[in-house]
Amino acid sequence: VELSAYKLSHPPAALARYAEATAAIERAARVELVRALHPQVVGLVQRFDRAYAARKAAGAGLDFADLELRTRDLLLGDADARAEVQAGIRHLLVDEYQDTNALQDEILELVAGADAERCYVGDERQSIYRFRDADVEVFRRRRDDATTVVRLDDCFRSSDALVAVLNELF
Repeated sequence: VELSAYKLSHPPAALARYAEATAAIERAARVELVRALHPQVVGLVQRFDRAYAARKAAGAGLDFADLELRTRDLLLGDADARAEVQAGIRHLLVDEYQDTNALQDEILELVAGADAERCYVGDERQSIYRFRDADVEVFRRRRDDATTVVRLDDCFRSSDALVAVLNELF
């Protein structure tokens, strides 16, 4: 008898209880593993962070996060610099806004000031940079707070059938 082709229309309750018990044991094991490894992982990350900061300092280097933080801090802390930057900005257009984060949003607000016209362009279904701290909620808040939202629903790069399938998936 070929058992791989045999399917139970109503699996026994014991089988369901066994699957639930197995899943509970696996969850508990994962929790214990995380608890055991957490101090080691935290220590490793802290050592890396100290070494990385020391190498940057030794080479007078800055990474992208440093540039963002220093830009924000300069614009927040120096009213004259902020006013000079804002004086040159009448219109602000940012494309791919779904791939920004809260810090970048804050910088753009500081750059634009109160008087600049703003246009944010994005598609939350195309948000792909979460691994570098992009937060699609930043885009959603901007969209939800906007006085005018223009939807660009026509796609000229793909067939309607393909777009329909992808929309179903995402």
